[in-house]
Amino acid sequence: MTTATPTNRTTTETNDNDDTSADNLDDDVTDDDAHPSDHGFYQFAPRPSDEIGVFVAKTGDDANPGTMAEPKKTIGAGVALAEAAGKSVFVAVGTYEESVNSKVSLYGGFNNAFSRREIDLLETVIAATEDFGAKFDLPDSDAYVVLEGFTIRESETQYQAGYDTTTGVAVSGGHIVLSRNIIYGGAGESTFGVDTDVATPVIVRNKVYGTAFREERNRSTQSWAVAVGGSEDWYLCCLSALLIGNVIDAGVTADRDHSLAVGLSVGFGASAVAFNNVISGGEARGYGSRSLVLTVWWSKAAFGYSFSHQ
Repeated sequence: MTTATPTNRTTTETNDNDDTSADNLDDDVTDDDAHPSDHGFYQFAPRPSDEIGVFVAKTGDDANPGTMAEPKKTIGAGVALAEAAGKSVFVAVGTYEESVNSKVSLYGGFNNAFSRREIDLLETVIAATEDFGAKFDLPDSDAYVVLEGFTIRESETQYQAGYDTTTGVAVSGGHIVLSRNIIYGGAGESTFGVDTDVATPVIVRNKVYGTAFREERNRSTQSWAVAVGGSEDWYLCCLSALLIGNVIDAGVTADRDHSLAVGLSVGFGASAVAFNNVISGGEARGYGSRSLVLTVWWSKAAFGYSFSHQ
């Protein structure tokens, strides 16, 4: 088995005994390594255990109890069990052709034994079959739900359904952290990479695209990479999004007249603070079409060290 070196860690391993503190390279999930970055290996994810998690793998079965040793097979089955038990869902490498509706945290990028996490190498894909990839209808509480370590895109099923509007990640209410995901808006005529409504999202180190450009199959005439929605009720006007270190790209629309591509949209009553992002309005093709890096509708947006371009 080839073990990739985790980001920001020493590249020279002088001791590979993962059962002792002599191991200086953090390449397992056991907190036994001497390297000082050991504790940060999982980003926002806690260390997986049956006590806190329900587990999903392509090698599993939905009749299983959802433990590390006996995982579920579909993310939906894992979410149902996790919501009832008050746990998070840990998902192993593979493509899961389903749309996921969740109120609990989802963590991807694990190997099938859940003993190693490499988000970039162990790609965990949600291939949306409905008009959304992942949907979070969250309660009004102080707790944050996390989505981390996934690629979210359309499936052939979604494409054939011919939806008017599709969304990669849709969030309504509550608090959410989106971290280290690759998110596409799907195969609709109007596409949203991330769409939040009356929510307070923290969006960190993601790649978000309004649409995935595929010349012969592109039907998008309105493409929005990130849309931060507010509320018409002014007492909710403090809703705010924080965006740090993302690549945000509206993508390329179909070649139709009066198309629209928007990198970041901040809606009525919402606000956004963005640092160190690359934001692009993409390319809206066709007569009378427009590509916009930013739209702000009766709202506020503050930017620090963010690079934007058409």
